[in-house]
Amino acid sequence: MKNHNFQIDELIEHFANSLPALPNQPVKETGTKILELINQLRQENLFLKEKLRKADNDLKWMEMRADEWMLKAMEKSQNKSSL
Repeated sequence: MKNHNFQIDELIEHFANSLPALPNQPVKETGTKILELINQLRQENLFLKEKLRKADNDLKWMEMRADEWMLKAMEKSQNKSSL
């Protein structure tokens, strides 16, 4: 099964190759707008994927720091109780 991006690329290429032969101007304009929308959505999708990746990395860092702080707090608490 082909992935969606490859299928979309095939459709875009087919439309772009057929564009000059289309006699109907509104169809050409609509098709071109659809292609522009697809490209814009792809760019936004890539942007959001990168933001999600960065947020995931930030969460991992915060979890690591929280574990460190909890261990330090436990050690400090044990040191106070042993005095």
